[in-house]
Amino acid sequence: MGSPRFFAIWGSVGVALKEWPNRDQRIHYAWHLLFWFLPVVFIQWIVAGPMLLAYSWHVLVPTLAIGTYLCLADWYAIQKGIWYFDPKQITGWKIAGEMPWEEAAFFYITSLLVAQTFLILLPATLR
Repeated sequence: MGSPRFFAIWGSVGVALKEWPNRDQRIHYAWHLLFWFLPVVFIQWIVAGPMLLAYSWHVLVPTLAIGTYLCLADWYAIQKGIWYFDPKQITGWKIAGEMPWEEAAFFYITSLLVAQTFLILLPATLR
């Protein structure tokens, strides 16, 4: 499937799902997270797939380290009552009974996007 066609279909599906009258509001966070972030990951792999694969360790380590740090900091904030989530906006599946899986996915996907973008934009002589 060609990229322009893929994005046209993706956009159409997004509009249809956003306007779907019986859509459960509890998938709101997950829907936005996956609908808006995954195409960017897809584009990065179209643009620089072989390079990202060759330097996969340089993407994996920072993604896991930073994503885990952010999850732990968020878990602490939730435990202390500093941070909370509207139960109407999340699916209800929680890690360690506290942190919504959507929040952990957000931190890891964001860390992945930053690591991949940094590597893509880094001059070849510095890789």
